[in-house]
Amino acid sequence: SSAFAAAAAEKLKALKQEEESARRAATQLSQQRDKLTEKRKSLWRDEQKETEKLHAAQDDLGKAQRTLQHSMSRSQWEAVQAVKRIAREKGIRGVEGMLIELFEVDDKFFTAVEVAASNQLFQVVVDTDETAAVLLRELQRANAGRVTFMPLNRLRPGPDPAYPQSDDVIPIISRLKFAEHLRPAFVQVFRKSLVVRNLEVGSRFSKSHDLDCITLEGDQVNRKGALSGGYVDLRRSRLRAQTEIAKLGEMCVAAEASIAKLRREIEQVDDEVTRVMGELKKQEAAQHRAAVAAEQERLELPTSTARSEHAVGAQKDKTQAALRAAAEADRQRIKTLEQELATDFSEDLTAEESAQLDQLQTEKRDLQKQLSAAQRESNKARQLQATLETELRENWQRRQKELQERLEELSEQDSANVHDSADEALAAVQSELRQKVTQLEEAARRADELRMQERTLQATIDELKSQLSNFRQQQADKAKELDRLLSRRAMLQQKQAEFADCIRKLGALPRDAFGDSRKDMGSKQLMAEIDHCHKELQKLGHVNKKALDQFANFNEQRERLLERQAELDEAEESIRALIDHLDTKKDEALERTFKGVAKHFAEVFRELVPGGTGKLVMKTDGTRAPESAANSAAARIATYSGISIKVQFVGGADTYTMQQLSGGQKTMVALCLIFAIQRCDPAPFYLFDEIDANLDAAHRASLAKMIARQASEMDESGEERPATQFVTTTFRPELIHSGDKFYGVTHRGKASTIRTIDKAEALRIITEDQSRLRQHAA
Repeated sequence: SSAFAAAAAEKLKALKQEEESARRAATQLSQQRDKLTEKRKSLWRDEQKETEKLHAAQDDLGKAQRTLQHSMSRSQWEAVQAVKRIAREKGIRGVEGMLIELFEVDDKFFTAVEVAASNQLFQVVVDTDETAAVLLRELQRANAGRVTFMPLNRLRPGPDPAYPQSDDVIPIISRLKFAEHLRPAFVQVFRKSLVVRNLEVGSRFSKSHDLDCITLEGDQVNRKGALSGGYVDLRRSRLRAQTEIAKLGEMCVAAEASIAKLRREIEQVDDEVTRVMGELKKQEAAQHRAAVAAEQERLELPTSTARSEHAVGAQKDKTQAALRAAAEADRQRIKTLEQELATDFSEDLTAEESAQLDQLQTEKRDLQKQLSAAQRESNKARQLQATLETELRENWQRRQKELQERLEELSEQDSANVHDSADEALAAVQSELRQKVTQLEEAARRADELRMQERTLQATIDELKSQLSNFRQQQADKAKELDRLLSRRAMLQQKQAEFADCIRKLGALPRDAFGDSRKDMGSKQLMAEIDHCHKELQKLGHVNKKALDQFANFNEQRERLLERQAELDEAEESIRALIDHLDTKKDEALERTFKGVAKHFAEVFRELVPGGTGKLVMKTDGTRAPESAANSAAARIATYSGISIKVQFVGGADTYTMQQLSGGQKTMVALCLIFAIQRCDPAPFYLFDEIDANLDAAHRASLAKMIARQASEMDESGEERPATQFVTTTFRPELIHSGDKFYGVTHRGKASTIRTIDKAEALRIITEDQSRLRQHAA
């Protein structure tokens, strides 16, 4: 049996070692799994960051694309996008892209480059005209709009002009960075453009070198001398938007590549985690199998002999239950006593009481130590009892049962041999069982002794509790007295605060108010003096105690209002000065305008009425301006009451006013005034309806010459001036001779028609109309 037990023990040990080996392998795999999981989480976080970065870049890219889209027409944008889509879908090579996409330039030149190239920035550069033709056919087939192409093989921009050698100018093309094979396209667009320091420099070089000159702010002087420019919103810059598109596009590509790389790493980590999890499950399964086998092997070990006698078992259970109940009761009593002893005692005890309390606490600690020792002995006895019971139940009883089963299974031939060995084994088991029972009885006896000792300690504890109750009663009495004293102290402190507040409300007090004259007074004398003070204060009840604070507040408000008044006065002076300045400018403009119109009126009247004179006269109300203001425009204008016209025609010595003129003369004067105003402030377009109807032939001829001169782009001195268009209707031939374009209006069948005619036909129509009028008059 011992050999069998040793073999079983060796097998159990081997199974335990196998279980431990599987457990260690599972632990290592778990650690590896955790590391891989953390790595995967880190990769997930990196992927999330890159995804957020990609989304932000895509949003900014969309904004930049919308900015670029809004800088051109919708049809042009759709056509350019259609070209890119067709080239991508059809695999058409040789499409370089829009001109704006093919170069780089310093951002300080953005405005100048945009002004120089204008909408040419959106022209599409291709390698050959054949590629352009293919794209045009596809655009027409898709009805996707129109695009201007720049085929590189057809561009012949010519030689570069002779750029001026000056620090004030820079050729734009010298600041552009582009691929060398694209040079013809950029030379075609930018070779005639310069960046200049200012418009003065630009005007000089545009005339001398026949170049378009542009400032960094976008103001331009073209080769013909025309000026253009104004405010440029940099937020809507096309080049800035294209630069952002290129940069954000690269960021999106980089972010997508990073995300793809992270996802591949995540997939690899996922595969590794899956592999480790599979290995971990295998090791856990091996550990479980080894544990189950070890447990089965342990259960199959030889069991002990039959349970001891019923009386001993009953006594053992009863003793164990009693020991547990007693130990639990002891623990509860000890816990209660410890809580009571943890309460602080009052310090207001006599010396004798304090000594007695110290003695009782010392005895209590000694008894607690004895109780703890007894409890430890009791616990040891209970542990020994439990160990013996377990060994009896798990080993010897099962062993006895196995031996009995083996005895029953033995054949008659072996029964004699086995019977002796079984008797010996049974005797050994019974001997060991008797030893265990003896140990159990000894433990029960020790438990009884501990219970007796516990009762003695409990009696001592009860006595200490009684003494503790007495001390607590004394402590409660002392606490009540202390509460009463604290309440009185709080009340006195409150009164002290009230009196201090009253003193503060009184304001400044005399020096002797806090003297030492009242330190020797008793409480009754002080109370009497307080009553006297109250009576005196009641007489002063109508005094404004807040007067000083109010004075300070009002004084601060006054200072603020004075500062505000000074600010308003200063603002008023500034506004009045501005009003005076604007009035002066207005009066000067009025006088300047009147003088200009009067000057041109006299000139036009001499042209239309040769030998005659005409002038505009400013009428006054008869009042005289003060001497101090006689030279100011405002003083003079204050006396003006209106404008009169005085004219003198050929052959007369008298000067006439408007009321004295005939209808034709009034018409002539009105035309002179209109042309005078036109010379001061030219308008691009005039429409006259039969203005020569009341004029004689000489005046009509003068009027026709005047209109012809006004419509010319060159003045009398040979300088250019803004062109003016005159549209007139007439039934006289004089205006026909000076006209450039003629239209005839006919009326037939209750419908009017207009058509373009030449000068000869116009003169014929006028002649026929005059003939009809003469016949009708005859």
